[in-house]
Formats: sequence, C-alpha cells, structure tokens
Amino acid sequence: MANTNVKRVKTSDLELKDRLVAIQRVTKVTKGGRHFRFAAIVVVGDENGVVGYGLGKANEVTAAIAKGVEDAKKNLVKIPIINTTVPHEQEAKFGGSRVFIKPAAPGTGVKAGGAMRAVFESVGIHTMRLVGATRSFILAPFLRSAALQGLVSAVIAGAVIWGVFTAMKDSFPQLFSVFSTASLLMTTGIVLLCGVLICVLSTLFVVRRLVSASKDDLYY
Repeated sequence: MANTNVKRVKTSDLELKDRLVAIQRVTKVTKGGRHFRFAAIVVVGDENGVVGYGLGKANEVTAAIAKGVEDAKKNLVKIPIINTTVPHEQEAKFGGSRVFIKPAAPGTGVKAGGAMRAVFESVGIHTMRLVGATRSFILAPFLRSAALQGLVSAVIAGAVIWGVFTAMKDSFPQLFSVFSTASLLMTTGIVLLCGVLICVLSTLFVVRRLVSASKDDLYY
C-alpha cells in the first residue's frame, strides 16, 4: 500500500490497548563475554479502526515492551472497517511473507494466528463477536434446538418402553397386574419431561460458558 493512502492518526483523545506480538533475545558476543538484549514487537489500537506497530529494544523485557509501545503510538493509522470486517479482499507481500485478507460474515471468526490476530484484534476486526446481540438472543436458537432434540429422543424412548411392555404382555401377564395403563402413561410422561430438561439444561450450561469465555480461551 502506498504511503499516500495511509491516514495518520494522532494519539490525543485515544484509549489505546497494547498487545505483545513477539519478543526475541539478542545475544552479542564480545571480549568481555556475552551481552543480552531484548527486542519486542508491539501492536497498539483502540479496537475502532486505529492501529499501529512499534519495535522496542532494551536490556530488559519490560523496558523493551515500553519502548515498543511508545514507538507504536508514533505510527498510528486509520483502517476502514465495515460490519467488524474489512471492506474488500487485500493481498500484500513483503520479503518472504505473504498476507491475504478476506472479508467474512459476522460470526465467522478471525481465521488467523500470531501477529495477524493481534493486529486484527487491535484494529477492531472481531467477526467472532455477535455485535449488538444479547445473551438471551444468542441462547434462544440453541435452547429451541435442544428442546426439539430432547423431545424427539424422549418420544423414541417412550415408544421403546411401550413396545417392550406390549411384547412382554403375553409372557409375563403378572406385570400388568402391578403396572396399570395409567402408570405406564405417567412413566412415559416423566421420560418425556426428563429428556427435554436434560437436553435444555446441558445446552444452557455449555452455551453460557462459551459466551462468557474470553477470546484467549476460545482461540489458542
């Protein structure tokens, strides 16, 4: 991308979050021995279209990261974002690296790792987030599907129970003196209720746990 198309941004009135992309230890051998230094690559952004990168070098890790953050704040640019994703496909090549960026629908997720994921998260490209959706809105389709699956499973189980008792009617008539038709209907109803409740509660627990999880736990 040409420098004329890059919109520079000043750091004033911006709440920037920094992310460490990589840190390397550099060893320099001299007559006095080995001298260790650290180089840190940092990305900063406001998660709303502004992002910048910087390189910091120092004798300590914390100092290298701090220098990288200050350097990144001097290289902020504005990136266009439409519906939490890029407006069109982009491809770039630098040295032996090749980067291909393609728009995705909300909910697809950022299919990237390493440095690219840090840049996307800093600039605000989070297609894995359902923007504007409440927790109940996310849970509703999963709970409906779980209730339907639980009902179908329970109906199958009830049919199997009735089939077994019908097959055993002639061989073990004494069972029907203990279990009446009303008790069998009650047992079938309990099986139906338990099947639906188990599916709904298990789905509710899993989905709520995933919705509350952080991106670091979901993508690793």
